[in-house]
Amino acid sequence: LGCTGTHFANAHGLHADDHYTTAYDIALFTKEALKHDLIREIVGSKTYKMPATNLSDARTFYNTNALVSNWHYIGYTYDKAIGVKTGTTDEAGKCLVSAAVNGEEYVICVVLGAPFKLEDGTASLRHFSDSKALLKWGLDNFKRTTISKGDAPVAQVAVTLSQEADCVMVKPIGSLSRTVPVDLNLDEIEADIALFHETVQAPVEEGQVLGAMTLSHDGEVYGTLDLV
Repeated sequence: LGCTGTHFANAHGLHADDHYTTAYDIALFTKEALKHDLIREIVGSKTYKMPATNLSDARTFYNTNALVSNWHYIGYTYDKAIGVKTGTTDEAGKCLVSAAVNGEEYVICVVLGAPFKLEDGTASLRHFSDSKALLKWGLDNFKRTTISKGDAPVAQVAVTLSQEADCVMVKPIGSLSRTVPVDLNLDEIEADIALFHETVQAPVEEGQVLGAMTLSHDGEVYGTLDLV
């Protein structure tokens, strides 16, 4: 998944000196896990009713994530939250990985090491309040949008050994969608055209890849499209 700061020493997650991860890596775990419908159903459920067994009467379990359920804590639910997981140990503090969806916008938040108590000695629920604030900020300030500008020709390549044309036009194929700041002016996105050769020898086929167009803004590369 591209995680570089994680090492598992056990399967249950309780403290061990050689058991560690990072907020970024947890976000990568979560992004992958939420691709699965069953995981999304589980982490987004407010309750789960377990039928009686030969050792226990029927039981109801309540989600400990206050962004999803107000059974344990009141005042933190967020209607766009879809999970994901609480976690607390003495060493790690109070932790929460959360996610929220608004239409096509989808954000993940990871809060680690929240305190157990506030300065006045009352119990702290900062992992919930901070996560809710960050999720709202993410959805308010970023949007999923198509940053490529259609398939109009963007360059030409000279053709040799042809009796029909001296050049062919090349255009991007496909489209690029990315999550970008809502105030980003799409006209400021730079298109870097890289042709494989200045000339191409006939015959040239429709759809033949003759270069690439890389889209970027302020040093951040958003992606590359083939030029055909």
